[in-house]
Amino acid sequence: MAETIDVFQIHYYLKGNQHSMNAEVLNKAQAEVIKISKEITNLLGLDIDLEMEALDEGGIKSIFKFIDKGFSKKKKHKKANPFEALKPELARIVVDVIVIVAGFYFTNDGEMKELEKEKVRLEIEVLKEQLSKDDATDDDKEVVIKNFIQNAADSANIKIAKSNFFDSISREAKVDEVSAQRLNKNFIPFAKEYKIDRKQFDRYILEEQKLEPKHEEQVSIEIVSPVLNQSSLQWNALHSGELIRFRLKDHDFQRMIVRKNLNFQNGTILVCDLVSNQKIGKNDKLKTTSRYVMNVTKIKYRDGDVVDINYSDLNK
Repeated sequence: MAETIDVFQIHYYLKGNQHSMNAEVLNKAQAEVIKISKEITNLLGLDIDLEMEALDEGGIKSIFKFIDKGFSKKKKHKKANPFEALKPELARIVVDVIVIVAGFYFTNDGEMKELEKEKVRLEIEVLKEQLSKDDATDDDKEVVIKNFIQNAADSANIKIAKSNFFDSISREAKVDEVSAQRLNKNFIPFAKEYKIDRKQFDRYILEEQKLEPKHEEQVSIEIVSPVLNQSSLQWNALHSGELIRFRLKDHDFQRMIVRKNLNFQNGTILVCDLVSNQKIGKNDKLKTTSRYVMNVTKIKYRDGDVVDINYSDLNK
């Protein structure tokens, strides 16, 4: 049986207490809120639906409900997920993610406090381990929630969706401010309403911004155009079905190629660490600007031969 597990509201405050705004702007803004919400449930690994209630007046209010559809075969066979414990906090998480500016977090009194980097952005798997401990306390749960919120707010997909949300509503001259607030299941506010004034919209709209490099450990890439003796040249390869270009920055591996006269051809697979430099821009999708390969540990040839890389051989 379907059950409402948490509710939040986006309130568009309009000039002169008006009750209508441009439909395209509103639809675009709603779509970005939905993207943020779905990205968060995906990060948490939760099989949750998002529904909307009818719009209310007082400016324009959009009410979103997280719905648990109940038992399903898919859930029955699903691996236990400690983040299930965060279901009742979903609206709080979405509200905080929407209003947070990267690197800051709202304290209980509503003021923004800059966080020390080492205290935030713990990896999702680390947070999951913390939550699964038998002796986890409410304080432990709160630490997990705050770290997850910061982690989610810094993710590329959510940054882009937030940027598009604020960029959209900034194009509607009627919008003076926007707020996000958690509601109870009767749609009555019971938590702080976070208001963002029109003058602050630009803080959330992305100009071109570099992201932390994406690190993928011990992935398999299939060489398409091998140029293995000069690190300055880019190689072509297939990675997860995508044609990519990368530079080789594993200097020990380069030395081994020369010393052992290793041969390569199209279809040769390298098992290695792949680092991708990324950026996002205003109204833009995530872009990979460059890639490079480190820590090559294995070569797999098309004929089935496999070579394990042992860098200690270089010193013999």
